Amino acid sequence: MERYRGIGDVPSTRARRMHRYWLDKKGERAMPARSDIEPGEIKDLLPHVILSRLEYEPFRVLYKLIGTRAAENAGMDYSGHYLDELDFVSEHGTDWPAVYRTIAADKVPLYGLCQIRFTDGVIKPYVVAMFPLSSDGDRVDQVLAIEDLELDLLETERLPASEIVDKKD
Repeated sequence: MERYRGIGDVPSTRARRMHRYWLDKKGERAMPARSDIEPGEIKDLLPHVILSRLEYEPFRVLYKLIGTRAAENAGMDYSGHYLDELDFVSEHGTDWPAVYRTIAADKVPLYGLCQIRFTDGVIKPYVVAMFPLSSDGDRVDQVLAIEDLELDLLETERLPASEIVDKKD
């Protein structure tokens, strides 16, 4: 994953909208709780949303909800599965356990550009934006994420040139 410095660098309207929503829900707190998130308020984003629960001792990630577009992009609905049980053969070059450990430690949103490899060998970039949630206001116990593979033309101008062209290995 190539990390973005901040939301202003993220080439995804959906990710920026989710960022604004997360900020509104957190208010003056470090991060909102899952109970603050109202799915009806972000209906159009739900197909792209991934909700996961973080467990500690040992550290594990359980996927609670996978939006229909996110499941389609992955080639499966992995709701109810732990990250360490899955083999994301379509994922190209992202260390997801490290990403989740980072968001748990830093307790701030994380934005990045990832790559997905389709069955025909084509590799495409997609944006991921991950937002920590906390039921006690301190420990990250859930992560609300959005994946955006459907970047529009103006947004793709903000990607590195090497990421815009479909690649085959």
